[in-house]
Amino acid sequence: ILDNLFHKESLTPKTIVVFVPPVHRHEEYMMSRKFSRWFATSLVKQVEQKLRPKSKAEFRTAHGASLGALCAMHVGLYHSNVFHNIATQSPSFWIEDYEMVKQVAAKRKLPLRIYLQTGTINDALDGSRAMLGIFEEKGYGVTYRESNESHNWANWSARYAEIIRWSSAK
Repeated sequence: ILDNLFHKESLTPKTIVVFVPPVHRHEEYMMSRKFSRWFATSLVKQVEQKLRPKSKAEFRTAHGASLGALCAMHVGLYHSNVFHNIATQSPSFWIEDYEMVKQVAAKRKLPLRIYLQTGTINDALDGSRAMLGIFEEKGYGVTYRESNESHNWANWSARYAEIIRWSSAK
C-alpha cells in the first residue's frame, strides 16, 4: 500500500511507518501506562536516532486496529505532546466497561486530530459512536468512517491508504 501511494500518488509525502508487534498483547494494549510511555519515549527516540527524521508531534501518528486502536488512543490521551494524530480502526473501547471513553470524556481537550473508523457488523460500533459524540462535543477535529463490514483485516487494510493521506494532511 505504501509503495503504491508513494509511486502512484506523487503528492503523498514520504512517510516512515513503524510496525510494533506485541510481545504480550493484552498486557501492552489494554491501556497500559508503562507500554504507552515506552511507545512515546523509547520507541520514538530509537526511530529518531536510527532514521534521523525531522519530526514533531504534529507529524506523528499512533495508529492501530482493535486492541491496537485502544492502545493508540491511550498513547494519544497520555502522550499528546509526542503524537498529535490518532488513527483508530474498530477500537476496543468496550474494554473495562468503556473505561477509555470515560477517560476521554473526563480529560480536557488535547491537541489531537482523530481518525475513527468502524464496521457495522459485529464490530466496535457502539463504542465508536460513543467516542465520536465525545470528540464532537469537545471540538476535536475528527474524521469518522463507518462501513458495512466486520472486525477483520480486510476492513482495516481497505482504509490504510486513506489513513496515510489523512496523517499527511495538515
